[in-house]
Amino acid sequence: AETPAPAPANIPMTPSAPAPVSTQVDPQLTPNGHYQSLAITEPLSGPVVAREGGTIFVQVKLTPALDIGAGDRMRILIDGDTRIDDSTGQRFLLNDMRNGPHSIIAVIMRHGQNIFQSNPVNITLAGGR
Repeated sequence: AETPAPAPANIPMTPSAPAPVSTQVDPQLTPNGHYQSLAITEPLSGPVVAREGGTIFVQVKLTPALDIGAGDRMRILIDGDTRIDDSTGQRFLLNDMRNGPHSIIAVIMRHGQNIFQSNPVNITLAGGR
């Protein structure tokens, strides 16, 4: 059996470049931008009564604010289908909603990629179409 060679000692280490001192994170380098939370605040899960024409409002709360400069946009999915796309708003009007159960998800898109999304809100709509 061979004996492993002893580890060399006193070898000078090449210092690595110091890390930049910055508390800012480049949103292009982080897969979910800089977002901490995205929640649908309206409607809440449970029964929802639509307005005339099967209309409901969807409102989201995003922390921190949408990074429009990075190309981020909001998308609203109803039952997996895109109903609002390429928006910079946080309050949305959805028409022609049908009665029954629906799942609503808010998504932040950057250059066609889903980078952050809310948990689903599950509603049962009455007064819709």
